[in-house]
Amino acid sequence: MFILHEYERVSRQKINADKSCYYIHKKVADGLSQEVQQITGFTKGDSPFTYLGCPIFHARRQKIFYKDILKKVRDKLQAWKGKLLSFGGKAVLISCVLQSIPVYLLSAMVPPKCVIKEPHKLFNRFFWQTKHEGTSKHWSAWENLCYPKNERGLGFRSLYDISKALFAKIWWRFRTSGTLWSKFMWNKYCKRFRPTVSKLGAFHELLPHQEQNNEIGDDLEDLMDSSHWNYAKMQDISNEIDNQWWIHTSSGKFTVKSAWERLRQRKQRSQVYKNFWLKGLPYKISMFLWRVWFWKLPINEVLQKMRINIVSRCWSCHVQKEIMDHVFITRPFARRIWSYFPTAAGIMGPFIQIKQTVLLWWSFNPLARLKALYQAIPALVMWQLWKDRNTRRHGGSVSYVKVKWKFPRNGHFKCNTDRVSRGNLGPSSAAFCVRNSSGDFLYAMERVLPDTTNLVAEAVAIEEGIKYCISHDLFPLIIETDSLTTQKILDGIWDAPWSISLTVRNIQRWRKDRDVIVKHVLREGSCAEDFFTNLVFDFAGTIQYDHF
Repeated sequence: MFILHEYERVSRQKINADKSCYYIHKKVADGLSQEVQQITGFTKGDSPFTYLGCPIFHARRQKIFYKDILKKVRDKLQAWKGKLLSFGGKAVLISCVLQSIPVYLLSAMVPPKCVIKEPHKLFNRFFWQTKHEGTSKHWSAWENLCYPKNERGLGFRSLYDISKALFAKIWWRFRTSGTLWSKFMWNKYCKRFRPTVSKLGAFHELLPHQEQNNEIGDDLEDLMDSSHWNYAKMQDISNEIDNQWWIHTSSGKFTVKSAWERLRQRKQRSQVYKNFWLKGLPYKISMFLWRVWFWKLPINEVLQKMRINIVSRCWSCHVQKEIMDHVFITRPFARRIWSYFPTAAGIMGPFIQIKQTVLLWWSFNPLARLKALYQAIPALVMWQLWKDRNTRRHGGSVSYVKVKWKFPRNGHFKCNTDRVSRGNLGPSSAAFCVRNSSGDFLYAMERVLPDTTNLVAEAVAIEEGIKYCISHDLFPLIIETDSLTTQKILDGIWDAPWSISLTVRNIQRWRKDRDVIVKHVLREGSCAEDFFTNLVFDFAGTIQYDHF
């Protein structure tokens, strides 16, 4: 008690006995335990207990000691509906939220494998979940997903590897820092042994086997000639102070990322796997291509290999068995699709197997600006073929709309408008293009606008287009815009926001005395205007075209 009283005297802080506990081994006699309680005034605490977020115990590690961290993961999953989330949404939540929950615990201690395995089960169940209740098919083990994307994985990180990397950080501090804890560990475990080869409890299992007998940073070959020491070189460096250097980073400073990269499990890398995750391609389509490549789809051929008894037949031709290559390549509907796109792209068949077809597209060498398009087309085509297969299998309908610019009626004129706003309150531009009933180009103009929104830029484009048509008497007039919001505002279905109220008032006033119709068209129907709005950013001011 002298130490406690001395602490109170020096710190001027009173120890609250009601909030304090003492811990003693369970085999200690009850009389001695009661004597400690009478002297200190503290209550006896039970082991294990949690201190600063970590379980403290004296017996063998057990799964029940880590129940709090598992409860945190389960509580997070209770609030999320896996059925309502896409694969991309689940991947973000797992990577950014769920996998970060155990990081603090793993940075302080090494749980048993059964504890780390439990969150992996929860992650995998959530990722493959397709219904609210019951179980769903796990198409891949979690360990196979915890590899970089160019190593057949999905970019998740295994908690086993994270635990090794975080404990490597403790090991590095033990070797390089002069803290009280480090000195205690040196004196307790390393009086006669090198720390990389002595059994330092949990430290011993930290390093890879190939590094347990080699001191990191020792470069003795430079000090030797053949099999003899070079004493001249040794003399040159004898007066230098040795510094610890982490050889896995260029700066020599330890980082958890470099430790993880060094200690993690690996598979052979391939550019093919990296091509699945093309920038700009929706995650669901990239994920679908990954599942196709590794046979992770519920097609009859795959289900039969899982010993699920099912009659296999193609839901498109009703003749052949449903196998992967038939669904995506050789069935009649798929053949028509694959014969259309490769012909337009200049790629020659034959197209027999999935991997052979995809690699044929990826190995083609088009113009640099078309490279990404050629990489994306196989995934987009197979995605539509898969939707067609599911529609035939489960019912419903799939509609394909061919969008192109349509000629106006004889004697009418058409004005297509478009806008772009980089940031949707940022640098903007507006453009319009006028054609006659024969499709002949009459006039086009685009101009840069001050920082504004898409809605304002679209209204300005329509206003400028009508002004030009009024000055040249180009009526009856059809205005086509790819902004459905703007079309509904001009037709009076929705109220105009204050930012475009004056512009809308001018347009409505001009429409009263003239035959002007505003229509909505998909973006693909205004390709020329879209080109103009992006082109104008390379120039300053306004650009006008009156002939081609």
